[in-house]
Amino acid sequence: MGRMRSAIYKDQEMDVRELVKNQKIWVINGIADMPETPLFRVERGTAVSLDIANDNSWPHAMYLHCHMVEHMAGGMVTWFEVT
Repeated sequence: MGRMRSAIYKDQEMDVRELVKNQKIWVINGIADMPETPLFRVERGTAVSLDIANDNSWPHAMYLHCHMVEHMAGGMVTWFEVT
């Protein structure tokens, strides 16, 4: 998976093999599944520009929208807060 060697899942750091055993093959900022804190906070009406890097061995389009269920099940899920 590129340079990724481990990620946090269920409050435990797991290597790639452990993540795959748990059917978590995607991570965002080192976390597989929904993090407790938002990816970022932004005031309503503020324009936001995100730099997104796909740092793994599988080419995959990166985009923000309501994600497909299989991606969410695989660990690719996060949230942000609008204040």
